[in-house]
Amino acid sequence: TAAPSATDTSMGQPNTPLPTVPTPPQVVLSGKELQVNEAIGSVFDLSNLTESQEQAYDWLIDDDLESCVVDDETQLLERFVLAVFYFETGGRNWADQAGFLQADEHQCIWQSNEFKALSCEDFRVVQIEIDERDLNGNVPSELQHLVKLRV
Repeated sequence: TAAPSATDTSMGQPNTPLPTVPTPPQVVLSGKELQVNEAIGSVFDLSNLTESQEQAYDWLIDDDLESCVVDDETQLLERFVLAVFYFETGGRNWADQAGFLQADEHQCIWQSNEFKALSCEDFRVVQIEIDERDLNGNVPSELQHLVKLRV
């Protein structure tokens, strides 16, 4: 018995190959992206970030040189939260940026020549002091994730 051909209609329908469904391109994350996602993804829904959170995430991935050498998830989370604070309160328009988002410095070293906004103990932020610096916006709830912050 011969095998049915593509035009064999003895079974009622021609043998035609099934259409193939294209597979979406696979996204390959860099080591830095994996590290950042692991640090903040356990606390925040990465698929549903606010505008300020997206800006903070982009800063960590694209501009933050320090996060390249960080192997401490708590420090990455702190940098993310402080970046959210910066973007949420109009940091680009602050009268004194207080060294925020210095990409090559530990966050406890962020300061300007005139002003040090962050106080730290054991390399964790315990106090944020920014008064009369033209902050605009809401104080973000993300600050609750600064584990040593004193209120």
